[in-house]
Amino acid sequence: MHPFPRPDDLDSWVAPAYMSSYRLGTLRDLFRCDRPFPHYVLPEFFRESAFERIRWECDRLEANEGMSSGSERTNLCLIRSSEILRLFYGAAFRGFVNSLIGARVTRSDDHSALLQLRRFRPDQRSISIHTDAESGLDLGMILNLSRSWAPGGGGEMCLYRKKPDGGFELQATIEPRENQLYFVGFSAVSYHCVQPMQGDWIREIIIAGWRVG
Repeated sequence: MHPFPRPDDLDSWVAPAYMSSYRLGTLRDLFRCDRPFPHYVLPEFFRESAFERIRWECDRLEANEGMSSGSERTNLCLIRSSEILRLFYGAAFRGFVNSLIGARVTRSDDHSALLQLRRFRPDQRSISIHTDAESGLDLGMILNLSRSWAPGGGGEMCLYRKKPDGGFELQATIEPRENQLYFVGFSAVSYHCVQPMQGDWIREIIIAGWRVG
């Protein structure tokens, strides 16, 4: 298994195309989408060797610490002392996120900001429409680790606009593709859900959050 690169060595973690855009200052222009609210989708984000090392570390954490039952119908494991934690909450990656969203992010001291590994159980596979505005965070991040998702497999994150009549209109869909990183801005109008999964695959993600400003 490849060793972890240093958390401050983003070039060894992140795919070259993203690092090039970062240096050119074009990340926000290329990847920001405002429909229906700000979000950013970055497919094939990590170098293959780094992504496999992250997934190997998550498997090791699950084996050593176990998974507890989460409030959102998932199994979860808090990532407390890993190179993964040092990467995502380190200064180098924060600088990348700052450039991507055009604002400064900081880690909250609140428990909800802890880095989490989540695995959706086969018998409880969807999350209904909600905003996450009550989380105390302004920006959520998800890295998809799922190995065997294919189109038609469900598990997509759907983003909605709330209509004047109280109903919801689908505006965007984010597929749970392997090694896809995405960010979602949380607010009173950030309505989103996770679609039911089809088949036997397992939706496995790393999730993190920040305050903005």
